[in-house]
Amino acid sequence: MIQKLLASAACAALISFSFVSVSAATSEHVVADHIRVRFVLPEHSSSTEETLVGLLFEPDPHWHVYWKNPGDSGAAPKFNFVSSTADVGPVQWPAPARLPFAHLTNLGYDGSVIYLFSIRPKDSIVVSVAADLEWLVCQEECVPGFAKLSFERPRLSGSAKWSTADENLIRKFAARVPVSSGSAPIKIESIEISSSTLVLKASQSASLATESLEIFPVNGDFVLPSRPAF
Repeated sequence: MIQKLLASAACAALISFSFVSVSAATSEHVVADHIRVRFVLPEHSSSTEETLVGLLFEPDPHWHVYWKNPGDSGAAPKFNFVSSTADVGPVQWPAPARLPFAHLTNLGYDGSVIYLFSIRPKDSIVVSVAADLEWLVCQEECVPGFAKLSFERPRLSGSAKWSTADENLIRKFAARVPVSSGSAPIKIESIEISSSTLVLKASQSASLATESLEIFPVNGDFVLPSRPAF
């Protein structure tokens, strides 16, 4: 899937929301207004290997959270990781869906999502990571939330050991993370820009053919989040 895209000039819009924050918690999970958040982790860490882990956000039915470009309104979650025992990689964002609201188009997740990141242990007997989180969960109104979560896992020899359920969850959402341009089945051939539109021409590899194409703008300052014309 291609991450960068096209359309016309961006519009600014806001949904009214109530300012209700959650009380902070320091643990591996938190239950907040209209959402539950927890780490998805192996039972013990690998001794040396990089391991893909994540934070599972589970909104109430008909509530949603956002992609890194939230679209016409809303806000992307923020993640601040701190660790002296592991190198923590950047957040990897599963591909979103378009969430229409009145005349607006938001980009996010209508249901549960795992925001993924990698950890690589340093020279210590345990791996510990703290996360300072901020998010917005929305239906017709939006509720901001805040939490401080942390985890600690023993660092043992060999590969990380997972529960089957959590390993399957990680694999499910990792498969939705857009791939690099070199691995994608679509190749951009040209981009033409006028005063109000952007036209992208692309070709599809026969060996990596895909039946459908979705295009999402990473930068919401210049491109509308609504679905472009094909």
